[in-house]
Amino acid sequence: MKRKIIFLFLLLPLSATIKAQQGNNQMKIAAEVGFPSGGYHTGYGVFFKGLLGVGSSGQLTLTTGVSRFGSSGSNDVTGSVVRLIPFMAGYRQNIGKFYIEPQIGYGDFGGRITMNGDYARPSIAAFFWSAATGFNFKRFDAGVKFQSAHGAEGSAAGTWHNSSFQYTALYLGVNLF
Repeated sequence: MKRKIIFLFLLLPLSATIKAQQGNNQMKIAAEVGFPSGGYHTGYGVFFKGLLGVGSSGQLTLTTGVSRFGSSGSNDVTGSVVRLIPFMAGYRQNIGKFYIEPQIGYGDFGGRITMNGDYARPSIAAFFWSAATGFNFKRFDAGVKFQSAHGAEGSAAGTWHNSSFQYTALYLGVNLF
């Protein structure tokens, strides 16, 4: 018993001086301006992102938020708005102050379709993916990303059952903690 206690007392100071890999955990909020690939006006979005450090230069990411785009053909009679709400997981590889970040996930692809004063709010489940690159400067984060959503439901889902939506966005974020 005495040997175990002596061993623990010798191990305690040694373990306090050893440093294992430390990750960089963060919580971010970001605003984006999106440029869709066709038929819609510039859109806007807000995202929340949690980053869990793995090693000295990698982070696992979880992202959710909302983006909104109005159709370019909208008038008082017809028009539509697309709303995207993704839940994505990914990996961020930091290369100095720069990073690359692929993500994949699932979420809501919906919006509002107006026709002759009446409207519908169709919404379907969708697969999402995105590829981003950016730059970290102190607490701020700026970058560009490409994001795509593709409807995951069958033809019984209605209007957007086999639809896709892609856009490129510029974003600016800040670390909350």
